[in-house]
Amino acid sequence: GPQLEVETKANTDKIKEFEELTTTSKIKNTAPIDAKNVVITMPLPGNSKYIKTIGKIASRIENNNAIFEIERLEVGKEIEVSLYFNLS
Repeated sequence: GPQLEVETKANTDKIKEFEELTTTSKIKNTAPIDAKNVVITMPLPGNSKYIKTIGKIASRIENNNAIFEIERLEVGKEIEVSLYFNLS
């Protein structure tokens, strides 16, 4: 079946109150077949406020989680998505 690699990095190693933070995730299909209807859930830190998501995939916020939906990720392809939020 499909195999995915997910790598997530933050734009800082120190978090300050009210500072805008960015996490960037790279999702890559390493399997020999296309991945279909992939859903990735990324928990947001407590007391955070979602600002925006930039990337070419569907996304939404539910119960303090960022949910990314990828309809199809072809063999060997990679998608990148950035999530912007701040801590209050």
